[in-house]
Amino acid sequence: RKSRDEGKQGIMAWYWFVNNPGILEIVGKFSPENFHYHFDFFNNETLTGPIFNLLCLAALFFLGLEVLKSKVWSLAMTTAFSFEHLFMVQAQYAPLLDNIQLFFILLSFLTFIYWLRGKITPVLPLLLLGGVVSVKFWITGVVIYTSWLLYLLLAKKFKQIINLFLYTPIAIVPLIISYAPIFLAGDSFQRFLGIQKYIFVYHSGKIEFDPLAYFNLLFLNNWRAGSVDWQITWPIILILSLVAVFKIFKQKKFNLDIAVITSLFVTYTVFLFFGSLLPRYLIPILPMMYLLSFYMIKEIYEYLD
Repeated sequence: RKSRDEGKQGIMAWYWFVNNPGILEIVGKFSPENFHYHFDFFNNETLTGPIFNLLCLAALFFLGLEVLKSKVWSLAMTTAFSFEHLFMVQAQYAPLLDNIQLFFILLSFLTFIYWLRGKITPVLPLLLLGGVVSVKFWITGVVIYTSWLLYLLLAKKFKQIINLFLYTPIAIVPLIISYAPIFLAGDSFQRFLGIQKYIFVYHSGKIEFDPLAYFNLLFLNNWRAGSVDWQITWPIILILSLVAVFKIFKQKKFNLDIAVITSLFVTYTVFLFFGSLLPRYLIPILPMMYLLSFYMIKEIYEYLD
């Protein structure tokens, strides 16, 4: 039984199918019943969607406090994002894991900012990054890690770069733990690596450079596979985000909070230029676009006031 998501459970099941002779064994290992009794909270269709949507909004609010420096502006931004249909459907239907991953993404950036301010060590943001790669295909975690490096390089924080490299193996721990049912079933670490290789090969077959698909989707509601739940907010927040990027990169000294968010927006946008773009692939970047947009609106408001 394959997961409804093009995610880890489905790929794990297919890997077992091509490497094991018994189909019944696959059904047993990857059925929701088995996952339920092996502490798979993420597969609970009744609770997971609404709970993680609320957690995402809470995390986004606190991240907004760091970026916008105002409870009012942060609440307004979080409220506006909560009406995004791509986000709302995560609570209405059986979860596709996007809101679970988004929760880890938002917390990883919040704690990454705390680390840069000297409040914590890099252990917590890297553990949360491990949560990102554990929920779905680990390429999203690689993109986030790249965005962190991009910011540190542009900000010339070379000491933090060294520390980040030294602590990076911590991010692998949650990924390994997420495969606990496989290890408990008696499989080896070599089998774990084989699954990761298969996931990479599976997704690498989707690579194609098509930046126009990204802009056509957000600006024109033009998606090659048909209609989507497009919103008029998409072109607005994209334009405001691009203006914010231009403004931020013109500054001689980066504002830490907004620059970190900008780094992910730029890195993830470039990532979306490659591969077969699905609308829900926008979920990790939409909150960052709202942050950048409200940052610009706040700047304009304060300038006119």
